[in-house]
Amino acid sequence: MKKSSRNTKQENQRPDQKPSVASTAVTPSIVSGWKYYWVVVYVVSVLAVDTLAVWGIRWPFDWTFFLWGSHRIQDWALRWGAPKGLADLVTSWPFGQVDYFKLVFWFVVPFVMCLRGMDWGALGVKRWRRIDLYLLGGLALLGLAAVLVIPYIPSLRAYYPGQRGMHAVPWAQFPVHLCWVLSWLLGWEFMHRYFLLRRVSARWPHWGWCLVPIFETAYHLQKAGLEAAAMLVFSIILTRWTLRRNNVLLPFLAHLIVEIELILFLLFR
Repeated sequence: MKKSSRNTKQENQRPDQKPSVASTAVTPSIVSGWKYYWVVVYVVSVLAVDTLAVWGIRWPFDWTFFLWGSHRIQDWALRWGAPKGLADLVTSWPFGQVDYFKLVFWFVVPFVMCLRGMDWGALGVKRWRRIDLYLLGGLALLGLAAVLVIPYIPSLRAYYPGQRGMHAVPWAQFPVHLCWVLSWLLGWEFMHRYFLLRRVSARWPHWGWCLVPIFETAYHLQKAGLEAAAMLVFSIILTRWTLRRNNVLLPFLAHLIVEIELILFLLFR
């Protein structure tokens, strides 16, 4: 009897009657899809520009324009009429070690664009579990092992020459290198595992996250092949963890620890 009543209700429904929201699957339109595509385009663009600048490519124009070191920023500031004392500030410590292009386009711009609706919990530790501390420790140990094998692998040894004897007080150089690392690492992690990952994983739930390891590995192809391969594994682990915990702090700390290990190793090697 209930089945008959349901059939009668369906037959009596007018053809022009709109179906309920619950029974309708909303397909993203081309227009709304652009908010996902442009994020991908942005990340690819800033990574490509930085790579071309670092390699000194001068076609079709001089890409080294985007090497925004402290002295270039100082020169621009003086040309724009800034007081000399203020312009000189960018060359003093710690500002003199900042990579301003990476800081601006990898961190500041994506961060500002994410301010509306920012998930501040993704930047803290409340979503961590005890096992995540073991993961962080394990990644730190793996990073240390990778750093210690540098002298035994020719390609890595050539790319990372030791600095022992170059500085009278090696420890004094540690803050200098750390400041430089922080100027790009903050943006590297935020741009990839928040700005990019949240959008591509929402647009393409099954495979969108793969774009993060692909982009990170592609950027590292300019380095030794073994390092690029290690970056692929490292990125997959951190990206999958970020998706599971909805948090970006642990990947940043893991990456920072490895960079600190590398700095100390090179200063005293």
